[in-house]
Amino acid sequence: MRSLRRLVPVTVMLLLALAAPACGGGDETPPGSTGGAGGGAYEQPDSPRGEIWQWALGRDLDDPALRRYTANLKGDAAHVKSEGFTLHFDAAMTVYSVTLFNDEAKLGWGPGDTFRAYRGQLPGGLSWDMTAADVVNTLGQPDQAYTTGYGVELSFTYQDVDGFEIEIRLVARHQRDLWPSPMHSIDVGAG
Repeated sequence: MRSLRRLVPVTVMLLLALAAPACGGGDETPPGSTGGAGGGAYEQPDSPRGEIWQWALGRDLDDPALRRYTANLKGDAAHVKSEGFTLHFDAAMTVYSVTLFNDEAKLGWGPGDTFRAYRGQLPGGLSWDMTAADVVNTLGQPDQAYTTGYGVELSFTYQDVDGFEIEIRLVARHQRDLWPSPMHSIDVGAG
């Protein structure tokens, strides 16, 4: 009888382990995530792979892959501050650009409801610790630059970075602060 009591829990555990893959196993990768460093994460066949800025462009508001992000839809934009991005919709409610944000609290925005840093891969090999000078060293001279004026974020626009058009907004609001300035956000649109 004693050996039977030991056998029942082992049998139940074995059955649960065998059933887990068929049920998804709780190891699902959410849409937009690349699965993390652990690798081997289960992903539903219709879930997009890659970064949000790579797969969301051109998708409609009612696309199942976007549903988890559109709960905060205000007008023509869905702000997902906890994940560091905003989806921008055109009049037909199709995503035409994605804005990725640096950590606004660390940049001095706030206090209050600020964006966290987007933690995924950034376009063009960029990273949030880069300055304006680093961006130009990495991507070359911008196709367009707004670097004059006072009180408005300065920006660089590149027409073709990884097949996308990007606009980099810098924290600097005056020419004298431009080159050591960190990035505030990156707008990504179709190239």
